[in-house]
Amino acid sequence: MRSYALNIAFGLLAMLAGGADASAGSSLHTVNRGGVDYVPLPGIGSLYTMQQGARGEEIILRNQWRRIAVETDSRRARLDGLSVWLHRPVRSVRGSWAVSREDFQTIIDPVMRPDRHLQGRRCRTVVLDPGHGGKDKGAVGRRNVWEKLVVMDVARRAERHLRREGLRVVKTRNDDTYVSLSDRVETARQCDADLFVSIHMNAAHDKSVTGTETYVLTAGGESSTGSYGHFGGTHGGNRYDAPSAILGFQLHRSLVERIRRPDRGLKRARFAILRDAPCPAALVEGAFVSNATEEDLMIDASFREAMARGIADGILRYAGLVRRAGK
Repeated sequence: MRSYALNIAFGLLAMLAGGADASAGSSLHTVNRGGVDYVPLPGIGSLYTMQQGARGEEIILRNQWRRIAVETDSRRARLDGLSVWLHRPVRSVRGSWAVSREDFQTIIDPVMRPDRHLQGRRCRTVVLDPGHGGKDKGAVGRRNVWEKLVVMDVARRAERHLRREGLRVVKTRNDDTYVSLSDRVETARQCDADLFVSIHMNAAHDKSVTGTETYVLTAGGESSTGSYGHFGGTHGGNRYDAPSAILGFQLHRSLVERIRRPDRGLKRARFAILRDAPCPAALVEGAFVSNATEEDLMIDASFREAMARGIADGILRYAGLVRRAGK
């Protein structure tokens, strides 16, 4: 455990070393286009002391420690090499490429400067939410792998790792029983949870699709990743937009590192479990039950253990950032 803790600590130091002064964002220049406020990339580069460059359709901001890459006229971005989906495409505004102010405030700045967005937060009680259960099997594969059973096993394994690190862990279900979405949220409320992680496997009509996805709540008035152009309202969970983005990023990063499936990105959705969560929340989709290769992996206990460790790593990284922000 000592070496594990040291690895996490060194990772946090490397990740945070490039952060700019927390007060600097208050004067960041914005430009309006079509009723939407945008933040020009040169201003973001100055804020984080980054140099700007280009490679084809990609605009890159980087310094010694951190890297932001965005695609022109696209919602695709990469933060420190990890795939992230923005709410709105990067646009040319008055001669400079720019990201929406909402994307800057709810994903880019929280990931680049977590200290600034985690002050006053804590991370002692974790709710793990194994999806589905009972009459709800979730996705079912060609080899009759049931999502509900896979994620239950992953949750139990992650719970053990987190308890060893001193965290209190509460699960929304402890066996193969059906639990409503509202009861899952109520569990988090009743135990005064500091964060909520819903654990799932994925499925698609196209059986060739593979990879890992992580979701956090769509910002108020913005489009979810899978439904661009449909602008939704604000929900209770939006109170935690910034810490949820940090949690989602750390979970996604750790899962991609651990299970080594294709990085499908940190995405946005208005799933009920995220809309109503009483704390920072994220939903992870480890792999695709609908894909033969990934279904076979789920049968292997070593894959389920790797996913559990990825979830635990992500939560512990988030916890470390919370502690640092409180100093």
